Amino acid sequence: MKAVAAVGCSLLFTVVDVTLTTLLYIRGVHIERFVQDLSFFDVYRSVVDLWATSLVRSSLLMGAAIGVSKNTTEGPKRVKDLETFTIVMCLLTGMYSVMKLLLYSEVTESLSDPWFLCLVAWTCISALATFLTWKLLSLVQPVRETTLGINSEAASPEETESLLDSEEDSSKGAKKDTASPATIGRLLSYSKHDAALLGLAFLFLIVAAVGETFIPYYTGLAVDAIVIQKDMEAFSKSMIIISVFAIVSMDSLQVAEEEVVESTSNKWEDIYTFLSEGCFPPTMGPIRKKNLKRYAQKFILEDGRLYYVGPKKEEKREVVIDPERKRQVFLECHFNDIGHHLGQKKTVHRIQSKYYWLGIVRDVVDWIDFDNLKEQQGQEVCSGKQDCTAEFVTAIQQQQNIVKQMVIANMNASYKKEKKSTKRGSRSMQSITFKVGDTLYGTSDSAQLKRLKKSHFLSFPVETVLTSEQSGSDVK
Repeated sequence: MKAVAAVGCSLLFTVVDVTLTTLLYIRGVHIERFVQDLSFFDVYRSVVDLWATSLVRSSLLMGAAIGVSKNTTEGPKRVKDLETFTIVMCLLTGMYSVMKLLLYSEVTESLSDPWFLCLVAWTCISALATFLTWKLLSLVQPVRETTLGINSEAASPEETESLLDSEEDSSKGAKKDTASPATIGRLLSYSKHDAALLGLAFLFLIVAAVGETFIPYYTGLAVDAIVIQKDMEAFSKSMIIISVFAIVSMDSLQVAEEEVVESTSNKWEDIYTFLSEGCFPPTMGPIRKKNLKRYAQKFILEDGRLYYVGPKKEEKREVVIDPERKRQVFLECHFNDIGHHLGQKKTVHRIQSKYYWLGIVRDVVDWIDFDNLKEQQGQEVCSGKQDCTAEFVTAIQQQQNIVKQMVIANMNASYKKEKKSTKRGSRSMQSITFKVGDTLYGTSDSAQLKRLKKSHFLSFPVETVLTSEQSGSDVK
């Protein structure tokens, strides 16, 4: 490509980038935003740092364009050597713009600011366009000049021989360089040229590990925002964070693949057969065999039961397939020791700590909604029947009172009858005879006893007649 076209495109893009970024930052005409953000800078609200990234991009492109225009021979080579550095800078710019979006969403009630959203979007687009423009500058071809002969159509034989000799010497040197023994040093020398790419890959592996750690947490926040809080703003924030982690982490694709897999009995039977017998079903294709083998690495067999251990073998949960068994597990985990209902999060946590099946959160939400609906219907039926049963309860209470009165009357009658029979028996008893010379009581005492009322004494039957010897011994 010609140097003039490449340099012109790079300069034009630089002007457009700086101009458009500045207009989006000052929101058209508010130039005082520069002074406000520089004086009272806040990483959550100020966006002057996004505008500063346009200066970094424009400086890189203008330097590369000036270098290529001044030296069309060595300039493109130097631009190509710095291509890895440019890639890293563009990636960091895009990642920083997304981080700025997350920080801004934490302190604002809504993300409906068009100026801010356009600035973030243009920053990501311009980062990609900067790399493409840099690549365009590296493709500039230098102008070649031939000086073999002056005023002659072909070179002289002596010049031709010298050129051939130089080519032979260079080829011999290349053969000597490539004839070195295959050692570890040679292997490292091969990877030395890709050191920048390997370092970048290592960086993204670290970011992928961090994303794998935080994706389940923010997934739970997104579910809570829908089911419990019913807040669209909280759900949007969680989804933005999950999207960022999904972009920088390839492990999220594996998680999504596991969630899409249908929890059918055939799937679990295939895994059980593969783990127990080590063979595949005869009708399974090569692609499905490969996927089944990879997916079965997360399960183990123990005492005839299938357990989920995860990709890192750090957990052990029983796989539940039967729907009735799932319902029973839910009832066990949804109630505490004293019979109170637990919430959705605690129920899901208790189930996931011991059991495994696909769609636990969805099943728990459905079961809780179903139980709540049944309780509401039961309360409505009870309130409708309350008026109808009031008369019935009153009639039963009246009957109980009547029965109590009858029982009390019968008890009184039987008591009086028993008292009369006791008196009659005491009258018909034989008199007690004392054969003692002296009287037990004086005449004055007997007169006082006659005056006493009969009710002061308790009558009782005497079935034994005392003899004179017994009475005399008692008196003594």
